[in-house]
Amino acid sequence: MRTVQVEPVETDFSRRLSLALITLLMSACGALGVPMRVDGGEGAGGGLDASQVAPGDGGANKTRVDAGLVTGDAGAPRVDAGELPVDAGMATFGSGGFRSTELSLSVTRGDSVIAIAGRVGEVYAVTEADLLRSTGTDPFTVVRLPTQLNEPYLVDVHVMADGSVFVLGRGQLFTCRAGCAGGGAAFTTFSLGGAKTGNGLCGRDSGHVYAVSDDGTNDLRGLLWEYDGSDWALSSSDLGLRSPSDCSVAESGEVVISGLGRIAFYSNGASTVVNPDLYPLTPNQADFQGWTVIETLGTEVWVGGHSLRALHRSINGNWTFINDDVPVAAISALALISPSEVYRGGTHDRNGVALHRFDGLTWVAGPALVRLTHVSSLYSPSPNVLYVGGHDQDADAVIERLTR
Repeated sequence: MRTVQVEPVETDFSRRLSLALITLLMSACGALGVPMRVDGGEGAGGGLDASQVAPGDGGANKTRVDAGLVTGDAGAPRVDAGELPVDAGMATFGSGGFRSTELSLSVTRGDSVIAIAGRVGEVYAVTEADLLRSTGTDPFTVVRLPTQLNEPYLVDVHVMADGSVFVLGRGQLFTCRAGCAGGGAAFTTFSLGGAKTGNGLCGRDSGHVYAVSDDGTNDLRGLLWEYDGSDWALSSSDLGLRSPSDCSVAESGEVVISGLGRIAFYSNGASTVVNPDLYPLTPNQADFQGWTVIETLGTEVWVGGHSLRALHRSINGNWTFINDDVPVAAISALALISPSEVYRGGTHDRNGVALHRFDGLTWVAGPALVRLTHVSSLYSPSPNVLYVGGHDQDADAVIERLTR
């Protein structure tokens, strides 16, 4: 058989028909999540995928590019140089409509911002060696604690609505009930004793503040300390889990604690330990899964851990295991802005993204950051503000404030 190649003859009608077919095809591919290339002209990147510019519902694998808005998953967003304006010291919009601005820090001896907490009108943060304070937008300055810290020491900070500030060190608690911005004698100290190591702070009000530590032995048994408004005391000498890492107070008043392979719920002097199903991990892998951070919102519970793995307990009590399985990475911080808006921070993933948002099924790229490459702390005082702390690629402490 002889094949005859027919050269197309272009007419005005054929051009209109081709354009209509291309438009129809782009719409169909956008609905199915199939990427199509849209020529962006010459320059870096050479254009955007159709899924990045096609209007729609902003699904998990899409990126909408409106006037200055970029949302989408970890690998989808790519904006050519010059397409979106970038102010000095400010990143472009990311998932959730946030824009990030780097805040100024006074000289600190720490190389990462480990925790951030606050109330209306003031925000506190800790590096390994310093407590920092800001009114929210002005530079963070050092607040001197009564004990000079000569080595990496601080691990957490918690702030109450009445202005009380609680700071946890590896073996010591600092408590301030008034005049905390002045530091020094405004803080009292409480020693955990022996070789005990403090790991996390949480609280409901100034009369119900909690700290978790291990017992200082090789067993690393979990202990719970409670501040009753006047002093600290040991509430539980055995939470039923090892290597406690963090705590959060649920709406019911229960204290929820993360640890090695387990989650503990403490209430009325008793601790109940749960071991959610972590399939497809083996029983041994599940037992040694390190959980590093825990947050609650109402009755919901979120837990983050090593290998970028996460747990979610819904309002009906069901646990869901989200297994990213990145062995050398870990979740260091969680922010629960609403039941449908959850952020995680930590070691960057395979795409170099350190801040992610949960889209209901999986983690997608979160708001773009100015300089942070590792996120150690998240704090959201309101639905439209998110503080992000950690360090940059040079191991310098950084705090960014995201607004929308």
